[in-house]
Amino acid sequence: MTQASVLFAVLALAAASAHAGKLSCGKTSTGEFASTSKCSYSGTSLADAYAAVRAAGHTTDHMPKTLPAKNTQRHIDEDTVVITKWQGRQKVSVCEENAAEYCVILKQNKGRVAIQYIDASP
Repeated sequence: MTQASVLFAVLALAAASAHAGKLSCGKTSTGEFASTSKCSYSGTSLADAYAAVRAAGHTTDHMPKTLPAKNTQRHIDEDTVVITKWQGRQKVSVCEENAAEYCVILKQNKGRVAIQYIDASP
């Protein structure tokens, strides 16, 4: 490996880590029909925030590995569907719907991404 390629690799890693944000979550509130958790991601990229959410284990196995750039609907089986729905450029929800519903909602907000998890089980 040449010195230039090593330097390029180091700079690429430094640039990637400079854009990485931090995920912080509060307590979960439980209501009669659903539990809700609120988190915040210290960055502005919805895709990066979704990756942090996924890495923290706050998604289901059927949800996409990366945030789709457009609205999607994927049928897993007869009873289960995963829907990604964009509402403008600053808000997106990724939901798994079956007998229960689990949603991750991300919204850009002044240098941060507000994240809400909703778990509605029957």
